[in-house]
This record gives sequence, C-alpha cells and structure tokens, in this order.
Amino acid sequence: GIFVRREIFARVGGFPDLPIMEDYEFVRRLRRLGTIALAPGGAVTSARRWQRLGPLRTTLINQFMVLGYRAGIPPVRLARWYRPLQSPAAAFALPGNKNPAPTFSSPG
Repeated sequence: GIFVRREIFARVGGFPDLPIMEDYEFVRRLRRLGTIALAPGGAVTSARRWQRLGPLRTTLINQFMVLGYRAGIPPVRLARWYRPLQSPAAAFALPGNKNPAPTFSSPG
C-alpha cells in the first residue's frame, strides 16, 4: 500500500493514466520530492500469483516489466505482454523467445 497526503498526491499529479507500471511511476515521482518512509508493518495481499507461477517466475516477470519500462517500451505494449505472462503456460513465452511454451493439463 502507498500512503500519501492529499496535497502531495496532487502535487505529483496523482496516479498516471497508464495500463501498467502506474504505481512504479507514481513512486518515482514521489521520490523527487524527498525521502520515502516504510511503515513498520506488513500488508496482507493475495499470494495466488506467487503460488501459481512460483517466486522465480513471478520475480523475473516483474523485473522484466520494470526493465522494459525503464528502457522506454510503451506501457501499452508492456501490458499486452504482462497479461499472457500471468498464465503458467505463457510464462515461458517472453518476447523474442523462439521456443514454444509448454502446455499444462489437469489430470483426469
């Protein structure tokens, strides 16, 4: 979660209208105004994606998105890549990967 005073939120222009990476860009804008503090506690969120794809795949996908954004790949394109990567079969189908994604089927 990101907690910010209303006046600071307005000063940085709020959340940018992006299909993906809007939170990343918002925090980048906040950093220009000063130090960002971490709350002394945790946030409870869903672990489904981490459980479904595993920590390595999930981390690689997330880092790929950040690197792509920082390299100037349009967020619309990143969003199109990100959505299919959320399925286990497509997690292997990174852009430029010539190997077909493995298929998964449920027993029975």
